[in-house]
Formats: sequence, C-alpha cells, structure tokens
Amino acid sequence: MEIHGELFHHICEVCRLPEGAKFELLTTDQKAMLVILSKKNKKNAQIKVLNERTLAPLPRPYINLCLSLPKFNTLEAVLEKSVELGVYKVQPFFSDYSFVRTAEKISDSRFKRWQKIVMNASQQTGRSPLMEIGKPVKLVDLLKSYKESKDVSGIFPYEGQDNWICTKTSNQLKIKIAKKFGYLLVVKVGFQIKK
Repeated sequence: MEIHGELFHHICEVCRLPEGAKFELLTTDQKAMLVILSKKNKKNAQIKVLNERTLAPLPRPYINLCLSLPKFNTLEAVLEKSVELGVYKVQPFFSDYSFVRTAEKISDSRFKRWQKIVMNASQQTGRSPLMEIGKPVKLVDLLKSYKESKDVSGIFPYEGQDNWICTKTSNQLKIKIAKKFGYLLVVKVGFQIKK
C-alpha cells in the first residue's frame, strides 16, 4: 500500500519514522491498521499492513457541544480538546457577541482547516468516528432545531448563573438517559437573554 501527500509528509518528514518503523493508521470505517514502513521515497512511501482491529464506538449519550463562534485560534483549540474528550459534534453558532457574525466571513479553506484539526487529533487519540463540525448557524435556528428533537436534552448555562443550578440540571438529566439520548451543551459566552 502507498502513502503520499499530507500523510506521507507527517509520517516521514514530521515524525521522521525510519524504514521498518511500526505505527497505527485509522481508517474512515472505524478500524485501526498496524502497519510497517517498508520503503521511503522522496514523495511517497510503501507500507505493509500487519494487523487490523475494530475501534470501539463512542459511548452514549453523545455530547453535542454548541458554542458561540470565538476567535479562530480559540475555536481550533476547542476542536482539538473536544476530540480528545469524546465530543460527538461541535456546532458553532452566530450570536450578538460572536467573533464572526455571518457565514460569509468563514471561508471554505477555514472549514477545511477545522476538519484537518479534527482528523489529526483523531489520529493522535486513536478515536473513531471523526467528530462532526456543523456548519455555523444562527442561535435562533439552532434552538429551533433542538426544540424539534425529542431525544435531546440540554444544559444552557448563562453568565453569572450559580454552579448548583448546572449541577442540579445535570443530575436531572442523568435520570432521563435513554438509548437515543443526546446532550446539548452550550458554552456560556456570546449570547444574552431576551424577553
């Protein structure tokens, strides 16, 4: 099997793995392959699959992290940590206090960069499937979509809200956990309560 492009660059030039090195590659179908680097060239390398295993699925309930769009470098750090913590989906939204307030200001290349961050973090943690990143939406549309879902419960903390309220709410949610239950966590920055 041949590797090239970014994967080749990462394995052979960034990690500087020598010929004969063993490492694991994740596939898109929730499998991990143990491979050996058999031959390196200038722009590609040959690998041989030694073993294959199925990765465990994410445990339920799935965690959906919804957050008002922060500065891009902050969002990139949140994406990486979310993969490591087992978040199922990150859903950015636009609000009054978002760093970016319209979809036109998020380029396709920026979104591809976010997906690359998720891919790299998944490779490092051995996690599969890949965490989803939703296309940013308005807060009103986000709330409407979750309101229509019957199998989703959530916590919507607000600035200055007492910690015991969040603890009490999360304890109530633990009682309701069912097979198709989703958590909706909304980061408490970037919105204001309107009557």
